[in-house]
Amino acid sequence: MAAAITAATDMEDRLVQLPFWSSLTERERETVQRSAVTRRYEKGALIHDGGSECLGLVLVLSGELRTYLLSDAPALRLSAPSSVR
Repeated sequence: MAAAITAATDMEDRLVQLPFWSSLTERERETVQRSAVTRRYEKGALIHDGGSECLGLVLVLSGELRTYLLSDAPALRLSAPSSVR
């Protein structure tokens, strides 16, 4: 039980550091907190194939995430996020 409490506290600490957190309503914050989960993936794992429902917000705590956007539209440039610790 103590591990679950620690994990929840760690997640809350990370969420409040998100740049948009302060602009969310209390209800929106509670929804994000209830929905937040930690997942670990092996190197090279496919996280989302683009053919299914949106995963929601993906916050990379360590490591790197390579993204590909398959589209006929002009290229979309993604910038590296600020550090969240």
